[in-house]
Amino acid sequence: MDVHEKTLLISAQQGNDYCFEEIYKLYYSKVYALALATVKNSADAEDILQTVFIKAWQNLGRLRDITAFNTWIQRITLNECYTLLQTRGRGGEVSLNDEVTEIEVSVPENEEEFNIPEIYAERVDLSERLKEIIDGLSLVQRQSVMLYYYCELTVPEIAQTMGCSEGTVKSRLYLARNSIRGSIKNYEKKTGSRFYGIAGIPMLSFGDIFKGQVMRRSISGAQAKTCFINIYTAHSAAAAAAAPVGMAAAGAGAAGMAVSTKVLLGVLAGLLVVCGVTAAVTVPMLLNKNSGAKKTETTHQIETTVNPSSAPQTTETPTTVEPTTAEPTTEEPTTEEPTTEPDIRQDVYDAYVAVLNENVSSFDVTGYYTHDIDGDGITELIVDIGTAQLARKCVAYTYDKDSGNTVNAGDLYVSDGGIILTSDGNLVTTAGRSGYYSYNKISMVNQKIVSTGMFDDHDLHDIDGEYLRAIPTSNLEPLKNAVFN
Repeated sequence: MDVHEKTLLISAQQGNDYCFEEIYKLYYSKVYALALATVKNSADAEDILQTVFIKAWQNLGRLRDITAFNTWIQRITLNECYTLLQTRGRGGEVSLNDEVTEIEVSVPENEEEFNIPEIYAERVDLSERLKEIIDGLSLVQRQSVMLYYYCELTVPEIAQTMGCSEGTVKSRLYLARNSIRGSIKNYEKKTGSRFYGIAGIPMLSFGDIFKGQVMRRSISGAQAKTCFINIYTAHSAAAAAAAPVGMAAAGAGAAGMAVSTKVLLGVLAGLLVVCGVTAAVTVPMLLNKNSGAKKTETTHQIETTVNPSSAPQTTETPTTVEPTTAEPTTEEPTTEEPTTEPDIRQDVYDAYVAVLNENVSSFDVTGYYTHDIDGDGITELIVDIGTAQLARKCVAYTYDKDSGNTVNAGDLYVSDGGIILTSDGNLVTTAGRSGYYSYNKISMVNQKIVSTGMFDDHDLHDIDGEYLRAIPTSNLEPLKNAVFN
């Protein structure tokens, strides 16, 4: 969890509505995806999404470890899913802690990376077939796959979320992978269309293809926005009902606060948390500001103490120094060397060339981009990985001056979109397919990429800027110019 997300959570715990909305934007797709994988109905998944975030908002202040927020909210999601299934008479398939009917197997320590043919992400019929195979997994296997590959929980976190042992989680994932792999091979054998296990057929990580599938079936931005309005309304009503009578009117007034004011308060609250401003500093400042007498007294003390010209003059006759006898005073030139940062540009360039060489030998790299994302004077390297269209991504690298090594700053998912360099020098990624496009403004905090959503709808947007063209890896001159200039 990065600093930005921690700041949002702390501010939301302190009652900042704007910051909770930003947390909702970061997590609603994960909650909806897990709910949909469990109940297999989009309308029910939307209801669960709203219930989960209403409960999360009401109980956020009780969460002691904010870094466990992802695990915590997914646990709430599973509980709500099972409550709905049991209420509607569909709870017989499995309960949250039911492991009796499962066969736990020993998982090889050197289990190979799970790859499947890239064509299963590109062809609609094969993508649909893969979805059917995944939907045919047992419920706990389906949930484990969703939590691991899309919700990005670790095995220990999944064990905590699902209320089972880590060995059980590993077993579920292992059996799910084998089941998917075997089902694909059987389907290809039955249809006579062989893609799996043939030399020369491009393979892709199952995780990348699975993420692409989930994103394509995710709740739309407009629906997510409507859900949050319902969440906000329910939360405000609950808060008003819990407040004393005298406070209810004030709460109603706050609910009608202008959006711009709420945004400003959210930003200020976040800054206060990050900077560590405490009441011990703030209160005296406010007291000094509001007390004119105290302010005057303090200023007078500073002036009489610091300003030597205000001291009483002595009656002693000053000694006059003739200008002709005074020797000119010359300052000796300082012998200290000016402090300058060492020139590390060659080191940066060599490190980035090594990254390109490594990626070219390991992946289908289509090219690279350069841009100083965090504005620290050192350009970042963005490598375009030629994966499947839905899961196509770029990997950003930055240079760490302290260690002298490159750092993987994170992935930029662009699917069939790309990277836009705006007129004000920022990067914006656009990704999507079949009319659904998302736009994210790219920044960097603590050497990690941060993507901030810009729009809530599906339409294409005109942005004041231009799409960057990937530079071929065989042409290193632009990289050299970007690093040395």
